Parts: sequence; structure tokens; C-alpha cells
Amino acid sequence: MRKQPTYEPGGIYHVFNHANGTEDMFIDEENYYYFLEKYAEKLNGVVATFAYCLMPNHFHLLVKVRSEKTLLDFLAEKKRKDKHLKIPEGLSKAELLHYIVHRQFHNFLGGYAKAFNKYHNRKGSLLRQNTKRKMVDSARYLTNVIRYLHLNPVFHKFTKTPESWTHSSYHVFVEDNCITRIPKAEVLSWFGSVKAFIDFHREKLNYGLIPGLER
Repeated sequence: MRKQPTYEPGGIYHVFNHANGTEDMFIDEENYYYFLEKYAEKLNGVVATFAYCLMPNHFHLLVKVRSEKTLLDFLAEKKRKDKHLKIPEGLSKAELLHYIVHRQFHNFLGGYAKAFNKYHNRKGSLLRQNTKRKMVDSARYLTNVIRYLHLNPVFHKFTKTPESWTHSSYHVFVEDNCITRIPKAEVLSWFGSVKAFIDFHREKLNYGLIPGLER
């Protein structure tokens, strides 16, 4: 199995996971809202989010790890609030910075699974054991990941267009009045304009969807 990349300050990552077997991790609207609410609460301190898509049985996130200082300040604040917080000993600075981000994702997803199980009177593991991540290492790959996320519901035949799927960040970029923490202007600058953003997505729809990502 290929080793996953470590989280590094300033690094951009495509993060994703899937429910176990044929189960769903989102059953009703409340589950989607709760996931995003807790995601913002737990992860905003360690990553900036560029795009996301939540599907009934899996999710995709595109995030940028915050600066070294921000991560260390985040950890210091957690230690201040929890005097019993344990951090593995002997970590290098790079390992510690990775640990801070990785642990937040782990805690967030574990908390979501626990709340989901209680809400639906369910028992057992909800998600596959390892949340996967891929480092985004080029401008072309970056824009393709964003398109891939937003077109995921179309590829899986839940909808015919990205704008008709409620649970993704596509609306953030094409509607004027969305309240969001996503750096909308920065993301749109990678495409050139809102029209170019829309056209880039439609181009893929017009020529047919295929699985995978072009780098």
C-alpha cells in the first residue's frame, strides 16, 4: 500500500473517505448539516477549505493546511483548555505538525460517527478505517480536483448537473449571497471568472464523465 503524504503547512490535500460496505453516512438532511457544522468547528483552526462534496455514502474535501505558527498556536490553546492532553513524545517538528492536523480529522470523524450512530440508533463502525488524502501538487491538478468534487454527484447519477446537488460547494462559487468560510475570490482567481468556472465544469459534462483525475 502506498504511504499517504504527511500534512505540511501550506500543503493542499484532497481528503476523502467512504462508509463501510453498502451503508450510507448521510441518511437525512440533518446529517449533512451536522457534518458541516462540526467540520467547521473542529477543522477550521488547522485547515482552510477550498471545496467539498458530500455524497450519501462518502465525502470529498479540498483543504490547505494552515501555517506552522497557526498550528502550534492551535495546539497551545488545546493544551491550555485540556491540562491532561497527551501528545506523543519524541516527534520531530514536521511529525508534530502532521499529528496536529491528522488528529483533528480523526477526532472530527470519530465524533461524527458517534453522533450518527446515536441519532439513527445504530452500532458499529461507520467509516472505512483509513481516511485517504492526496497532495495536490500542480495548478492543473488543483482545478481538476475542484471540478471532480463538484461533478461527483453527476458521475454517480444522483443528479444531472452540479448546481442541482445541494451538498457541495459549487453553489458558493456561482451564487452571490452564499455565506461561507471558503475563500471564494481566491478559488475563482484560479479559473479567471465565475463564467470560466462554470464553463470549466460544463466542458467536462459536454465531453462525458470518466472516473479519475487528470493531473
